[in-house]
Amino acid sequence: MLVALALWVSLTGASGPDSPRLLDQTLDSQSARQSIARVVASPSSGNTPYQSARDFLQAQGPANHTTTAWAALDSLPAAGNSLMLLDRQTPLSTQQVDRLLGWVQRGGRLLTVADALWDEASATSGDALLDRLQIRVQLSAQLPQLPPAADDEYPSLTKLYLEDEEAPAYFSFDTQRHLDDPTGKVQAWANSNGATHLMQMAYGEGLITLVSDARLWTEEQIQRYDSAWL
Repeated sequence: MLVALALWVSLTGASGPDSPRLLDQTLDSQSARQSIARVVASPSSGNTPYQSARDFLQAQGPANHTTTAWAALDSLPAAGNSLMLLDRQTPLSTQQVDRLLGWVQRGGRLLTVADALWDEASATSGDALLDRLQIRVQLSAQLPQLPPAADDEYPSLTKLYLEDEEAPAYFSFDTQRHLDDPTGKVQAWANSNGATHLMQMAYGEGLITLVSDARLWTEEQIQRYDSAWL
């Protein structure tokens, strides 16, 4: 099942607990690129910025429907489902964060964009979810600038290294923002040269994935690199 809650998209068929991938899909990187190319070339079923991503996921199996009610989260089983929050126009309330994290604790997998900058003076980002998770977003320009490794042909791309894979998966995140985990809660992460753009942490029985932006899943970017594979 694929559910849209305002700007939410929820997906059944989550991958295993030890996998960073969002869905339990059988496609390898090359097959995923071929599949998304076919989706983008076909007439679109909608006009949202992430329509090709939704069409690609539906082609992998999940059905979909749309709702604007937060109550949909209460009726969505947690175990075996993933929920993507790609484009938040307004901050979540404390009550919404409680409801969301309760769903994750029961076994749900959440992916959300973390883009609210941490303010050192006020000791908050103004984002109730990020502050609860104690994740901070910084401008990459404020970090020490490291020279790229001599063997790094793509320093601006984010690289995700997987067990038993010879080469990493590549993603084109916006390099202007960096995710910071000052309390050491994160178990997995992926970096470009000098900045972190993807983090994962266990939360109760579930898993939370944070990304610095979601442009890699927009119509213009989803065919590039391993965006669809993720």
